[in-house]
Amino acid sequence: MKKVIFIIMLINVFCLCVGCGIQNEAGEQEDENIITSDSENSNESTEPVSFRMKDSKQNMIIATKKELTEFTVEKDDEFTRINNNSINGSFFHPYKDGYFYAVDFLEKGTDGPNAVMCYDNGKGKLTKQKEMLGIVQVLDDTIYYLDENGHLKRKRNEEDIVLDSLDLDTGNWSTLFFTEDYIYFVEEDEESEKSYIYKVDYEGKERQKIYEFDINIDQIYIYKNKLWFAFYEFDDVDKNRLGVLDLVENTINVYKNIHIDNDTTGNSILAVNNGYIYLNSSGLKRLDVQNNLLEKVYKKNVGGVNFTEDCMLFFTEKNLFRINSDGVKNIRTLTGKTEGFGGIRVEKDKLYIYSYAGAFYDNISQIDIEGNIIKEIKGWQSAN
Repeated sequence: MKKVIFIIMLINVFCLCVGCGIQNEAGEQEDENIITSDSENSNESTEPVSFRMKDSKQNMIIATKKELTEFTVEKDDEFTRINNNSINGSFFHPYKDGYFYAVDFLEKGTDGPNAVMCYDNGKGKLTKQKEMLGIVQVLDDTIYYLDENGHLKRKRNEEDIVLDSLDLDTGNWSTLFFTEDYIYFVEEDEESEKSYIYKVDYEGKERQKIYEFDINIDQIYIYKNKLWFAFYEFDDVDKNRLGVLDLVENTINVYKNIHIDNDTTGNSILAVNNGYIYLNSSGLKRLDVQNNLLEKVYKKNVGGVNFTEDCMLFFTEKNLFRINSDGVKNIRTLTGKTEGFGGIRVEKDKLYIYSYAGAFYDNISQIDIEGNIIKEIKGWQSAN
């Protein structure tokens, strides 16, 4: 009997030791990776995953350059379409019941600052949204906008009140990204020369600092469980590069031979479609993210790109183009009415083009794929 009791005691001690060993191993692994907790039920502050770009050897990728042999697009999923429009079509946000929101138009009769105007298509009424510096996004019945302090806030038009502020102190919507469950954003600390990536739920209750970098992050884009980011070193602001962070594995890679030229609005990553990331790099290029292949789409840098279901639209300063499996075609539109283009927005089967003529005149036009003008939405002139 004593032997049986002794054996049972030994078994219990052994199990306890093994359990502690497993727990220690898990703890050591967690400390090693500094992995942030992602529990939906926890609001506890945890340390972010830290990436030291200068002090450690990062995995460097060399993209293989190849000639463009074929060009196809696919229909974007909802949030890819939303974020592509955020980059290339932020000048215009359709809203239900005939409301349209125009972004960053100079207020008539003033030299600035830029104004957000609300146009009621049914009543023909134009009103300035005094509390808004710029519209960031419209999702369902909620408008997300930057106030004069650069904070991201939200408003539901039916209530005509500002809901609780998300209080994201960021004046650049290139460093904001909307997913189904979270808004991701970047905050920069110039004094310590660090950038931090946060995520917050749409109620503003689950704010988490998830990543820390010793570089300046210029833009983020999340695609297929990876966070793509354009960045530059704090001591070398002229060299913009491309990196990718695996959100599942918490591993990071930097493209050694891709140097990014920002577009005219300051965007580095222009759009994503069908497994390709589009960017300016001594011409419009696309990166095959699966095979790390870099293809030249157009010989010059462009101002922006966007996608219909079967083609890609892009523009240089004075020309609008489309490309599909048949090649590149110049879309002749707004001839004699514009000096240049500034954005493309795609809403289902509708195309909206932002154009300008002179320093103080801006216009939004709805066109078809051939460039025929369907409707002039509205134009404002800031000069007296």
